[in-house]
Amino acid sequence: MELGESASQTGLYILYFFLGFAGASQIGGRMLDRIGARRPVVFGCALAAVGFYLWAERVTQLSLDSQIWCIILAGAGMGLMLTPASTDAVNRASRASYGEATGITQTVRNYAASLGLAVLGTILVAELRSRVTSSLVAKGLTAGQATSQARRIAESQAGGVAGTIPRFIRLDFAYATRSVFLVMAGVMAAATLVAFFGIQRGVRQEADQSQLNLPGKPKPAQTSSVSLVSPRSSI
Repeated sequence: MELGESASQTGLYILYFFLGFAGASQIGGRMLDRIGARRPVVFGCALAAVGFYLWAERVTQLSLDSQIWCIILAGAGMGLMLTPASTDAVNRASRASYGEATGITQTVRNYAASLGLAVLGTILVAELRSRVTSSLVAKGLTAGQATSQARRIAESQAGGVAGTIPRFIRLDFAYATRSVFLVMAGVMAAATLVAFFGIQRGVRQEADQSQLNLPGKPKPAQTSSVSLVSPRSSI
């Protein structure tokens, strides 16, 4: 909306994010296989935090050219982080629990995405309504008229057909979007710290505890303990 572009042009605008996401997702998967999940998740969260922060600083310029690399950077950070984090969560489960672990991981991811979308959407609408109200009052409308118009614009997130949206409304929307991106940058910065202190180093192997309990399979730990105890008991 802040650029006043058509729907098709907006699709291209979003495509830059997924270009970064797709490329970095492949890199994150390779890093997971070689060195484990900790480094790609930490780097991905940090990269996303920087990308969203820089995007927030440039979104108010109302120019796509100044935002392209920030969009790609934010998408790359999310892609670098998401694949290793999801895979590592499943690898923590035993083979017999893969289905449960996958179900829990997907449920948490979908719930968190829905909750985040609701919170960020609320921030966007509230900020946009406040800024548009102030702008309309400055242009001579009464407080009641400005509030009514601002509510309509904030709820529809449109002030007219693409290309006819007044510049001040596009600028207000850009500042509201800036607040959302700053919140996202803060969340990813916090996720960086959580990943740094919460994820273990190294490659995590698949848990194969169930294999030790299969019929006919030797149990090294129990056998060795018996062999150590027997001499002592004989003594």
